Amino acid sequence: MLHRMLLLLAFVPWHAHAQLWVQLPDFPGLPRDDAASFALGDRVYVGTGLQVGWVLANDWYVYDTELWTWFPMAALPASPRQYCCTFTIGNTGYLFGGLDASGPLNELWAYDPATDTWTQKASLPAAGRYACASFSDATHGFVATGMRADNLPTNELWRYDPATDSWTQRASLPGPARHRAASAPNGHVIGGADDTFTALTDCWWYQPASDSWSQLYADLPGPRYGAKGVNMLGGTLFVAGGALDQTTFYDTSLLGSSTTLLWTYSTPCPAGTRRGAVLDRTPSSAINAYFGLGLDGSLTRHNDWWLVTSGTGLADLSPDQFRLHPNPGTDHFQIPLSPAMNGWWIEVSDMQGRSVLLDGAHADSRVDATNWAPGTYMITMIDASGNRSHARWVKH
Repeated sequence: MLHRMLLLLAFVPWHAHAQLWVQLPDFPGLPRDDAASFALGDRVYVGTGLQVGWVLANDWYVYDTELWTWFPMAALPASPRQYCCTFTIGNTGYLFGGLDASGPLNELWAYDPATDTWTQKASLPAAGRYACASFSDATHGFVATGMRADNLPTNELWRYDPATDSWTQRASLPGPARHRAASAPNGHVIGGADDTFTALTDCWWYQPASDSWSQLYADLPGPRYGAKGVNMLGGTLFVAGGALDQTTFYDTSLLGSSTTLLWTYSTPCPAGTRRGAVLDRTPSSAINAYFGLGLDGSLTRHNDWWLVTSGTGLADLSPDQFRLHPNPGTDHFQIPLSPAMNGWWIEVSDMQGRSVLLDGAHADSRVDATNWAPGTYMITMIDASGNRSHARWVKH
């Protein structure tokens, strides 16, 4: 697993504010915005959306985070659509609503990865809607807000019970009715736009046990809609992309602290501005999220795919602590290590992902590379808690 991650980090690393963006193999479908995604195990499933040429889609693909490879999967056996929302319960992914050529939808579809099949479930007993927020707990899925026909947003909340294949209306989200809000699996609904397309800043948290909402986090530092959210390690909220209005798109990311309940600006996406992108995190990793697709500020649709690693799980070394000398080199490099870094390990991987070295680090550590082939290598420092920091070294 480690050597595969190191190979990924060797592609295009960007590091600032304790986050690392790495470009991965492109999504194999046509470029699109407003696609849907869900994650099960170590895989991310991505499909539907509005493709280049203004063509709606119902195709789906799965990204294997262990093999860092895309595979085709069963297409949705229904009309092409965009603006769907998703949630997961157990090992099943659910796709709700969206907008097709006939208008807003209230359909619910369940995907079983074991059989690669979609099964239609009970439709929402209310008007169709799209651009909803969604999340789940261990036993139920929830769909909140969204846009109905005639551009009428809603703040309704509905709960789906897979045991009875039925829906129950729950407490509506406080505040204005909205659409295109970001949501995260822990019950968060963030920002969005109201009925005039004015972007919002408020952040809400739903507690299923009491059927109640609270404003757990402070407002966003700036309004945005069409962003995506995900929970990271320690309950931290990560929100990427989005727009202020129809012409102003963001490349900035936000981190919501689970301790201070405040928002800070995080590493911008190196791909640039993006609205209606995909953001998801697999249950197998609490520090890695996957981001891509969407519409940029020039209204161009994309199919790029990125790994963003949260600084929560990385040790941040100063440049002096993790500067490789000489770099490039011919037969060795050195890492000047402080006494506080005793007990650390050094992992070296080549560009094919093969582990070249795994050894304990020592003060002023010298790594012999005499027998290594010329090329680029990923050097990873691993502390006693398993945190990692990365640098690249080139052998001539």
